[in-house]
Amino acid sequence: MDGKVLVLCGYSNFDPFLWIFEDYQGTNFFDGKSTRIEYSSFRDAQTEAVLFLGDSAIAVSAERSPSYPQRLYSFPQSIITEARDE
Repeated sequence: MDGKVLVLCGYSNFDPFLWIFEDYQGTNFFDGKSTRIEYSSFRDAQTEAVLFLGDSAIAVSAERSPSYPQRLYSFPQSIITEARDE
C-alpha cells in the first residue's frame, strides 16, 4: 500500500472484522472514508493484530479460542479494493 491506508482489526460478539480508513488528513481518521469488512466465517477467532505483507496481502493474528488454535490469517489486499466498490 502507499502508506495512506490504516487498517484496524477487532471483533464484536466474537465476529471478527477489519476497519479500513482512507483519505484522511493527519490523524483525523474518522474524517476520511471508512469501510468495515466482516469475516464472520472465522467466528470465535479473537483477532489481535494486523499488518501489511508487502503490496499483496494483509495478515491478521488471532489468539487461541475454543474454536481455533492460535494462528495467522492472510487476506489479499484486493479485499480493500473490493470493499471500496461496494
